[in-house]
Amino acid sequence: TFRANQNKNILTSGFEGRSFSSKLIDFRWNIAKKFTLRNKAELSNKSKISEISTANNYEVTSQIIEPKLTYQKGSKFRISIISAFKNKNNIDSLGGENAKFKKLGCEMTYNMISKGRMTTGLDYISTIFSGDQSGSSPLLFDMLEGFQIGTNYTWRSTYQRSFKNNFQISFRYEGRYSETSKTVHTGNMQVQLLF
Repeated sequence: TFRANQNKNILTSGFEGRSFSSKLIDFRWNIAKKFTLRNKAELSNKSKISEISTANNYEVTSQIIEPKLTYQKGSKFRISIISAFKNKNNIDSLGGENAKFKKLGCEMTYNMISKGRMTTGLDYISTIFSGDQSGSSPLLFDMLEGFQIGTNYTWRSTYQRSFKNNFQISFRYEGRYSETSKTVHTGNMQVQLLF
């Protein structure tokens, strides 16, 4: 898959432009009747250029590999081991920062016939960043994908149920923990009427 997006905004104090391009290969192999191996490999380039705030300009190239092994028993139960390895580099002329990202996680889905679907997951994420770590720059946030430098954990749980009259309800809980900040808990509920 090839993707490319560009936009440019003209503001009263100058212009601001963003671009993103990506080359993605998604490989899926059914090893056995119940086991599936999936691997995504991606090369991407993301940039932000602004006349207003040149200190926040960046052009990041990324190499990403995301292997996933799934065991599925019938249509009721599925468990996946998820991993990701990412290497991101800002070009030298805009700072030369580097971020390394490693993720290992597990996700389980249980389908209850006519009662809904329950999904839960837990991830361990390790991030390393070389460059200016003071403050909270857009570059630091983007390269670390919102995670803190060091060890991070995320967990999530979702329950979704559909009713016969095109009515659907879902509950979602997410948590996040890192070495340098407090635990964050978020939750939401969504009600949909499909017609």
